[in-house]
Amino acid sequence: MNEPREVRLSMCGWSVERIRAGRKTLTRRLKTSDRPPCKAGDTLVLTCRWAVHAKYDKMPPRDVVTTDALWTEWVGGRMVTWCLGRFRPARFVPRHLYWGFPRTKCLSMRAIRLQDISHEDALREGAGSIPEYMSVWDSLHRNRSWAVNPEVWRIEFAPVKGAPC
Repeated sequence: MNEPREVRLSMCGWSVERIRAGRKTLTRRLKTSDRPPCKAGDTLVLTCRWAVHAKYDKMPPRDVVTTDALWTEWVGGRMVTWCLGRFRPARFVPRHLYWGFPRTKCLSMRAIRLQDISHEDALREGAGSIPEYMSVWDSLHRNRSWAVNPEVWRIEFAPVKGAPC
């Protein structure tokens, strides 16, 4: 009944860099409903900004069926020359392209207030301090800033070993 699921978790470039460096194993997401986004044991597919060849630019993501290479921020660095297509947001990665993104396990998940963060949690978020994490949060969530202290889901995940591409 409560079998583990495969859940997409979108990551920004800042987070991707820190996960690749082994510095990020924790994330917070705005709590928009009482339904948790995942549970311990679920497989998390860590999606990010992505692109495929420009010939697919006019297609909606669900229609992109490609055996061509897939560029993602997990590759790191600049987009390679074969991939001159437009960037697409992480939330629009179709399931059939999940093979290009790393997977990890959700270790724990609970609801808390954003400002209930310890120095240790800030480090596990990939920041060097709580003020640095606060600055990153505000840059990503303009309408739900740190000062509002919204309720969030605290999601702990296993370290990611390397990138899939």
